[in-house]
Amino acid sequence: MEAARKAVTGFLVVGCLLSPFQANPRVILDDLRNTAWKNQGVTTLQEVASDDGRFILNFAAESDRRSVLKAQPWHFKRDGLIFPEFDGKGDPTEVDLGVMTIWVQVRDLPFELKTESLGWSFEDQLGEVLEVSHRNHVIVEKYLRVRVKILLHEPLKCSVEFTPLCSSEILRFDVKYEKLPLYCECCGIVGHTSGRFCKIPSEKRVVCFPRNLSVEPYWKSQGASRRGLLFGNYSRGDKNSTTSIVNINNAKPMDVVKVAAAVSGLSVSDKGPASSVKTTTG
Repeated sequence: MEAARKAVTGFLVVGCLLSPFQANPRVILDDLRNTAWKNQGVTTLQEVASDDGRFILNFAAESDRRSVLKAQPWHFKRDGLIFPEFDGKGDPTEVDLGVMTIWVQVRDLPFELKTESLGWSFEDQLGEVLEVSHRNHVIVEKYLRVRVKILLHEPLKCSVEFTPLCSSEILRFDVKYEKLPLYCECCGIVGHTSGRFCKIPSEKRVVCFPRNLSVEPYWKSQGASRRGLLFGNYSRGDKNSTTSIVNINNAKPMDVVKVAAAVSGLSVSDKGPASSVKTTTG
């Protein structure tokens, strides 16, 4: 056994698709490598004899494994994929696949409540808190974001609530999950994408969970703003003065050439107390 363990080289994880419908693990790996992952080293796959379709991934580079673990959960055709670490010493069928790490956004918190300590206090409601997003202990993002471990056999939380000190009022705030996979809108369990896997009897099944619990990762929503140049009352070679907005992102190549030529023809002369701008055309 010791010799066999030493023969296992690399950095391992156990993968599992959170869906009642199984898929070929090699198809899953090919899809991730072609669409989402940018691994530097080679990743090999080993199938495991199990009822839940789990498999082992072996990363040649530790940095590849770290990036895969950090950016969980992953998706395959909108179904969730989880990858817990595996040291290669035990039975891969005994690795716990009952938890998923995910970023949760607590929405519409008042400014004075967006604190790191409040984020840690949500452990009793959302799950084990692994991280609170902040910069030097100051929340700088639009929402209070916490990375938590959620139990996959328990329903998702749609909100968090608490009662401030010296108050009897219960404050409730909605939550959203970044990159949340498919889930049942009746029982709230991640991976229950078929009615026959929902524990609620069909005659009592009603929609209790909203469809918009999932949002894109926060960093994707922070795109750089595009700004145009505003020119007022300038001449375009005709007798009428116009006001126009020139957006360099949408400018045609010929427009850019014309603007460059016009700018290169500008010259400034200083004669006495007054300054004038001369333009030359060519």
